[in-house]
Amino acid sequence: TCALPIYVMLDEYWLGDTHRISPEAPVPIIKITEENFKLGGAGNVAANLAYLGIDVTLVGLIGIDKEAEHLKKIIERQNIKFIPIEHGDYQTINKLRIFSGSQQVIRIDKERANQKLGKLVVDAIDTLKDEHDLIVLSDYAKGALSSVEDIINRFRKAGSKIIVDPKGNDFKKYKNASVITPNLKEFEQIMGPYENEESFISNGFILLQELNLQALLVTRGPEGMSLFFDDQHHHIPAINNDVYDVTGAGDTVIAFFAFGLMNGNSFLDSSNLANKAAGVSVRKRGVSVVSLAEAKANQGQQKKIFKETELSELISLLGSHKESMQKIVFTNGCFDLLHAGHVSYLNEAKRRGDILCIGVNSDDSVRRLKGDTRPINNLYNRMQVLGGLSAIDYLIEFSDDTPEKLISAIKPHLLVKGADYSIDEVIGKEIVESYGGKVELIDLVEGLSTSEAIKKIKS
Repeated sequence: TCALPIYVMLDEYWLGDTHRISPEAPVPIIKITEENFKLGGAGNVAANLAYLGIDVTLVGLIGIDKEAEHLKKIIERQNIKFIPIEHGDYQTINKLRIFSGSQQVIRIDKERANQKLGKLVVDAIDTLKDEHDLIVLSDYAKGALSSVEDIINRFRKAGSKIIVDPKGNDFKKYKNASVITPNLKEFEQIMGPYENEESFISNGFILLQELNLQALLVTRGPEGMSLFFDDQHHHIPAINNDVYDVTGAGDTVIAFFAFGLMNGNSFLDSSNLANKAAGVSVRKRGVSVVSLAEAKANQGQQKKIFKETELSELISLLGSHKESMQKIVFTNGCFDLLHAGHVSYLNEAKRRGDILCIGVNSDDSVRRLKGDTRPINNLYNRMQVLGGLSAIDYLIEFSDDTPEKLISAIKPHLLVKGADYSIDEVIGKEIVESYGGKVELIDLVEGLSTSEAIKKIKS
């Protein structure tokens, strides 16, 4: 089974740090430490579908420029069949986002649309209409889909499902598509603002009938999604996740919705799956792929506490964060009696990256390190208390005396320890530095320690 997304762009990310303001103008100076390129637009839809195991043909209108060359290399690495439509009067769409730490500072767009080139897309995909069960049309109003009516009619006659991510102030051009997936702003642009939920639902059915659609899926941001088909309306509440970055969330929705339909799921089941996938996507930086396991497991709050035997599950989740260019920070300890010094230390550790992962010594490990009277609190209780801190994203136990095996498996970008150590004393330093990671020390709050707290209690 194949899907055929149309329209592609290059998303570029520059990551760095800011330490001072420019003397030339009141702007920050960002020292770039990392550059990344990803597929955007329909390219992101294609990447998600390919990651889900779907055979994808990507047809894209691109220019004859360096951005097009970057796109081709990325697409080739992801094993996506690509039919490029190259034209000298078209600029490959490029969105450059510059980050200082975890904060996006600016976005720079390069584009030169050409509405006269849509016929080239129709000609390029005409021979493919008998080979694909489903086509996804991602419209960004840049010219690639200026002949969208012709595409819809040809694929409808061939018996393919047609899903459209629409754009613009005229949806009549999408008439006879199978499904369209506007966001709330796009929906209101066509149907007008709604006074209450009743008028919203009424407008949904009107649009469904006017365009002769099989289904209408309106994405409503923090309010979730609304699905219309036949005479049914279903509201799907958003899953309560922390929103990190909404970039590409719509691409994730349409990819998982298409995936559900291609696997024989109903409109409602496909929408529920897409909703879960979107909840995962917004926790990642930039356009990102989401695995089927991540989507199915998403019930709201991300799993936070892992047993030692669940290390592979944690590594998979951290791998997803790394693919999203999120900086993984790791530290470890016993954390027996949690005090203000611990909280200050962990908050600072989180500030230095995006995802904070903590290795926690098992009870036997604590006894070997601290003596038979420790720990005061068992592993379960220590994990539960730590899990209540918002700074911490993941916790995992380890039973060895040192976290070296854990560090080797997780491969964090940054390893931190308290400044009561010297850099050379930090266990795991050589491991982290061997693959290009860094080790940093964090100042501790004077006079606060578990040992001192225990002494005061005894006295």
